[in-house]
Amino acid sequence: MRCVAWTLCSLAAGALAHSSSDRMYAFERVYKEGRWTRGADGALCSSGWSNVASGQGVAALGALLSVIKMIGARSIADVPCGDGCFAGALLDALSNRTSDTSGNLAPTPVEYVGVDIVHRLIDDNRQRYGSNAVHFVQADVISSSWIPNADLVFSRQMLQHMCTDDALRFIRLVAHSSAKYALLTTFETDDSFVNTDIGCASGDYRAQDLTKPPFSLPRPMMLFSEEYPVDRRVALGLWPVWALRRRLL
Repeated sequence: MRCVAWTLCSLAAGALAHSSSDRMYAFERVYKEGRWTRGADGALCSSGWSNVASGQGVAALGALLSVIKMIGARSIADVPCGDGCFAGALLDALSNRTSDTSGNLAPTPVEYVGVDIVHRLIDDNRQRYGSNAVHFVQADVISSSWIPNADLVFSRQMLQHMCTDDALRFIRLVAHSSAKYALLTTFETDDSFVNTDIGCASGDYRAQDLTKPPFSLPRPMMLFSEEYPVDRRVALGLWPVWALRRRLL
């Protein structure tokens, strides 16, 4: 089976406010401190509310699998893949999907590339999950300006931890990529909601609606609730990448 190719996206991004080492340090600190396992949501994984076996992130996994089937995706770029807690459940589901004992032709296997800025997470994920069709890459996509080639870019629970400038850079990077679709975390909000900002390379958090300024993306073609108990606004929005290009490039 061929490996997923990677493409360098030539972005004239300008000077970045914070270095890659700043971002790396921020998220290494988040994991070292166990910040996302001490929150109000009772997360059981160091990467947050993602322990599907315990019922956390089940709606997100269902949404992702339904999108993969609907668009006929043969490759996925998962940015960020985190500690592999959610990715492991996804890979198990994809493995079961491609194992057919009924004598019928099984669906085409889906190739997966997980990307994260934290070296330790990538090393651990490679040990646990790596295969001919499953790859993990350590990278800061914001400063390196590249993203793995894939039919679907999946980014769950990342953008709300980025400052607005970095979040916009990432979405523009997706718009420049060869992907056909993007499934991104957004928030379902009312007309009174206004996006705010956080410090770059802080790892902090705030609600973020990608259809509101300064992102101003069109309404997603599909919107899936994460059924997140602490904040019911958390959702996954599906956009065709051409719509991101039209709005941001």
